[in-house]
Amino acid sequence: MQYSNAYRTTRWLIILTAAIFGLISCQGKDSAVTGKQLLIGKNIIATWQEEVNNTEEEILIATYKITSETALKALVAAHHRGVEVRLILDGKNAQNEKSLAIFAVKEGIEVLFWPSDYQGKLHTKFYIFDQKTVIFGSFNLTESAEKTNTELLYRIDDVEKIRAFTDEWQRLYEMSLPVNP
Repeated sequence: MQYSNAYRTTRWLIILTAAIFGLISCQGKDSAVTGKQLLIGKNIIATWQEEVNNTEEEILIATYKITSETALKALVAAHHRGVEVRLILDGKNAQNEKSLAIFAVKEGIEVLFWPSDYQGKLHTKFYIFDQKTVIFGSFNLTESAEKTNTELLYRIDDVEKIRAFTDEWQRLYEMSLPVNP
C-alpha cells in the first residue's frame, strides 16, 4: 500500500512524540505501533473488544455513533452475561439508517441520544470499563473505524483520570434523552 508523504510524516511525528513521553514501544515492523497505553493502526477493534470481554460490571460509552455489527455483538454479549451497558450517542447521527442504536435498545441496552439540535454534535469517543479502565481517542464504533481507518486509542487506568471521565459521562448522561424503540 502506498502512503502519502504527509501521512508518513504525521504518523512518525505522533510516534516520536509518544515515544519521547514514554507512552509506547514499537512491536515489529508489520504490526501496529503499540504499547501499554497507546495503540495506533488499522483494525484495532480487537483491543476494544478485549476490554468489553473482560468487563464484569459496567460499560459506559459516550461516542458519536454505532454502525459496527462487531461492536454491537460484543456489547450485547456483555449485557447478556450481566454487565450493565449504557451508551450516549449523538442524537442526529444515532437516528440515521445505518445506526444500530435501536437494535441495542431492543437487546435491553440503555441508549440515550445527545440533544445535538441545541447542544452541537457529541463528537467525543470514550469508553469506561468497570471504573478501572478508560479507552479514548479517534475510534468510533463504526465499520470504517473497524475495517479501514487508521485509528488512535489511548488506554488509562489512573483512578483520578477515570473519575474525571466518569464525571463527564454522568454530565452528558444527565443532559441526554432516553431512546424509545
